[in-house]
Amino acid sequence: WACDSLDRLRYWLQTADAWRFPHVSHVTSFVHLYQQLLRWVNSDEPQRLSDAMAKYHLEISTRSLSYFRSLLAAKLPQLPLPEVPSSPGVLAALQIS
Repeated sequence: WACDSLDRLRYWLQTADAWRFPHVSHVTSFVHLYQQLLRWVNSDEPQRLSDAMAKYHLEISTRSLSYFRSLLAAKLPQLPLPEVPSSPGVLAALQIS
């Protein structure tokens, strides 16, 4: 990896999903994974995690769209740009198209 310093390690870790996204579950072994899955069988935890991930994804998508819209507006002021969508349905439609 050539990570001879903490700064280099931080640089590469920021690209790893397990470190960037807040709802990633970490397990230490296959047995731990199996135990975790058994705990989730009759639990609302998977749905809670799914809802939290969807909310986070909406927030980060909105932030990204807003950033790129601002960037385009600054670089190409003559370009007419639509407003940043705020509803999940519009964001989902944009992701599909």
